[in-house]
Amino acid sequence: FRKTAEKGDTHAQFSLGLMYYGGRGVPKNYVEGYKWLSLAAAYERDDERRKGIEKLRDFLEKEMTPQERAEAQRQAAEWRPRK
Repeated sequence: FRKTAEKGDTHAQFSLGLMYYGGRGVPKNYVEGYKWLSLAAAYERDDERRKGIEKLRDFLEKEMTPQERAEAQRQAAEWRPRK
């Protein structure tokens, strides 16, 4: 999923965010999970899917410290798709 997510695919970004959130196939990492879910929500064109992604991201946010959330938001803001 990572290569596709890094190219801007929202499905892959969402899947990668879920993986980091749950620690499935990767070490559990709320910062990475929040970052990828934020990116998926930002680039998702379908309103219903975007709302679902945002709900999950907001749920994850409740488990994060303010510092973790700020770091995830910074990383998402600086992210640029790879070619």
